[in-house]
Amino acid sequence: LEDGCSRLLSESTMNNLKNIHEEDYVGWSYDEGVEDTSYEAENDYNVDETWAPETTLYENQSSETETEDEITASNCADLTVYRTKRNPIREFYRNVLCNETFFHGYLPLQDAREILKHQPSGHFVVHITNECGFLNPVVLSVKHYAEVVHHAMNVGALGKCYTTYKAFDSISQIIAHHVASGEFIDDRINFRLITPADFCDWQIRTENVLTIKKDIGQGCFSNVSFGFHFDKGKFIEAALKCPKEIAEVDTVEMIYTEHRILQQLDCPYIIKPFGITVFAEIPMMVMKYANGGSLENYLKNHSTNIKRKIKFCLQIASAVQYLKRKDLIHRDIAARNCLVFKSSDKITAKLSDFNLCKEIYEEEKESPCISLRWSAPESLGECMWSFESDLWMFGVLMWELFTNALYPHDKNSFESTEDFWSYLMEGNTLEMLPEIPVAIQTIILRLNSINPAKRGELETVNNNNNKRLPQVRCRYDKGIDDSFLLLRIQSSMEKPVTRVKPMQTNQPSQTEKVNPMTRNECPVLTACRSTVNSVMRELYHKQLANESYFHGYLTEKDASEILKYKPNGWFLVHTTNERGDLKPVVLSVKYNGEVVHHVLNVGLLGKCFGRTRVFDSVPEMIAHHMESGEFIDDKIKFQLISAANYSDWQIKTEKTVIIREDIARGSFAKVSFGFYIHNRNYNEAAIKCPIDVPWIDTVGMMYTEHRLLQQLDCPNIVKPFGITVFAEIPMMVMEYASGGSLDKCLKRSPMKVQRKMEFCLQIASALKYLKRKKLIHRNIGAKNCLLFKGFKKPTVKLSDFNLCKAVSEVEKDLPSIPLYWSAPESLGEGMWSYESDLWMFGVLMWEIFTNALHPHDNTNIEDTEEFCKYLLEGNTLEMLPVIPAAIQTIILRLNSINPANRGNVETVLKELNDLLSEC
Repeated sequence: LEDGCSRLLSESTMNNLKNIHEEDYVGWSYDEGVEDTSYEAENDYNVDETWAPETTLYENQSSETETEDEITASNCADLTVYRTKRNPIREFYRNVLCNETFFHGYLPLQDAREILKHQPSGHFVVHITNECGFLNPVVLSVKHYAEVVHHAMNVGALGKCYTTYKAFDSISQIIAHHVASGEFIDDRINFRLITPADFCDWQIRTENVLTIKKDIGQGCFSNVSFGFHFDKGKFIEAALKCPKEIAEVDTVEMIYTEHRILQQLDCPYIIKPFGITVFAEIPMMVMKYANGGSLENYLKNHSTNIKRKIKFCLQIASAVQYLKRKDLIHRDIAARNCLVFKSSDKITAKLSDFNLCKEIYEEEKESPCISLRWSAPESLGECMWSFESDLWMFGVLMWELFTNALYPHDKNSFESTEDFWSYLMEGNTLEMLPEIPVAIQTIILRLNSINPAKRGELETVNNNNNKRLPQVRCRYDKGIDDSFLLLRIQSSMEKPVTRVKPMQTNQPSQTEKVNPMTRNECPVLTACRSTVNSVMRELYHKQLANESYFHGYLTEKDASEILKYKPNGWFLVHTTNERGDLKPVVLSVKYNGEVVHHVLNVGLLGKCFGRTRVFDSVPEMIAHHMESGEFIDDKIKFQLISAANYSDWQIKTEKTVIIREDIARGSFAKVSFGFYIHNRNYNEAAIKCPIDVPWIDTVGMMYTEHRLLQQLDCPNIVKPFGITVFAEIPMMVMEYASGGSLDKCLKRSPMKVQRKMEFCLQIASALKYLKRKKLIHRNIGAKNCLLFKGFKKPTVKLSDFNLCKAVSEVEKDLPSIPLYWSAPESLGEGMWSYESDLWMFGVLMWEIFTNALHPHDNTNIEDTEEFCKYLLEGNTLEMLPVIPAAIQTIILRLNSINPANRGNVETVLKELNDLLSEC
């Protein structure tokens, strides 16, 4: 290595470098073209160099420690520690410790955790970092049982190291002493030092990196140089990314974070890192060198045919699709952040610059600095990022590709983010130039839809794949048949949630006769099952949409709740399906302390028939009676005085955005993932839409469930935001459970017994709360519990209250119940009580501790009567060895045939709390 380095350094020109034998390095192709190579390390925006630096001091320092002065950003371009002057203390430690086997150079705490994560207890590393203060850069990280403990070492400026009872001359001395003696370093956490952890492949020694040409690319947070990485006896061309010193930004940490992400990725169209020079004063990330430069410069400097451009699109689309599988969003997709790799047989584009990349569910403390003209409107306006915002950026990248890297929206100048956001929201799009093929224009315009739900999903597929889905094929050159772009919407089903069927141009002159559906010789109304009903209701929605008194779709019970505390004469108009297919418009009025519901006699063409005259529309009739004071109904002489205000739970349709449809589906409803826009914030939401089921009013069921959930305030019961009452088919908007349903989570990943007990305790708390409210759930199961992943710990919440009712409520019809979860008295006699909920909770506990196995899966009984008989014969759930004995006892008691022997939920809570305290 020394011979190779000295030989390279002794050469004065690049021409002499070319004479080096090919076996000395890999992929040597450095020539004058390197000068034209442009790397974009970060976003292309200006940095204000006048930012005031800050110095963070660590508390309780040794008296030997000297205070360091603050300096400005202009004279610290080569520093490692952000917001401070050069750190001589850390450089001193690095020089002293560089030959120690336990010293791992500069490491953030998270990287130290990754190194020790799978090591035995007692393995340790010593490293320097800037996360514990300017004057305490040395940290001892130790594997202590299942956790990694970070201990900031109290080291003086002259190298002395202090513990609670003793001072050592150096860090090496204190480590050697504690390894040999087995003494604890920290009395609070009694960890021992046994042996240092091995180095990782990505920890590169500084002497194995040689810089040839500096600053071939510059960004806001780093510079990129060209050089070589010496590995396994060969020199490999490399791009060396070195952080800049920027006030208020920890650029070194940014490099390590980006490296951590790239380490986890294995995609041929994403840039690969070799590692980081952890022992240098300024760590550098060493990456594979792109000899074609940035895609932006490649397009400007080379004549590229359409076939090549489409292949570039496919390659970057593959990278974006791969990131989605990893639940990552890039947030800075652009031609300048794609690199071109040229070889003898092909040219490949790869996605780079992962500084802004994050997990889709990761929350940030601060909003990132973003590329203005590449960003989606929801990112600019609400700082909301998603897979769909990456698709918007990919659309802009495609536009760059087919315009040879023109600047997006270059004919306009924008002074602020808000100006550009307004420009996009007004419907302005990228200019579709003639050189962009028509099919590509279609894709770009779809990807740049204002509504994220309409952008679709981007995939790269082979020509041999199944072609059942709608597709856009790009064939402009021969030989492109091997692959094509495919845009698809996740669900090919009809989407009544966000669309309304257009009204027929020619309306029937008379009301069509609809054959009534009957059950037990009684007519049953179903939500939106009649075409006439759908057309009429849509007509009324359009006529009344802008009227202050129109409250969209409401059941009469919900209308009564809104008007309950209003003065006499207050009213609202709403649509419903409770009065028959042809009478969907109802006027609800507060009258003498009660709420009266008056069905408006409205014709199919919108005319409204009053007591003494015909009005052209419902608004005309309402306006007339408010002005004149006339009674609408002779039987009940109420007057219309003032329209009632909207309730908080009545959500306008435009305040919801559906991102992914059908993430879950039940018997009466389907659930989509989206956002609820409230106070200019995008809140993740689960959007529940009723499906059309014969004999059942699924819309009414959803309103009943919402009414019930509104009354509940329990941390372990799912919360609703409200209902989109103005949509053609109303949707209930609820808080989104990022972990999904409990049964799927249990099947997907193993959990500790303690965590499972916590889940049981949380659902038991929900049942106790329902009991206080005199409610029974009647559908308790792992599939109806949702997992919320919080910062501190995951929480399980009870959901799906379709079958919930007051314990004293009498039902006209028996509900459809889950067979294998129900108590024998519910199956045989239709009896429901707190005790029948306890039976179901026992089955849920069995599911939790068996990782969501199906109850009674060794039986093939599907008949209710036969299964009830099976239970009454004494057959119980199989107590598998994975279920702790104490939990088995609780389950068997809860599944007692006699309801009186099941105890109560308070007893279960006490038992679970006692078991948790013993864990």
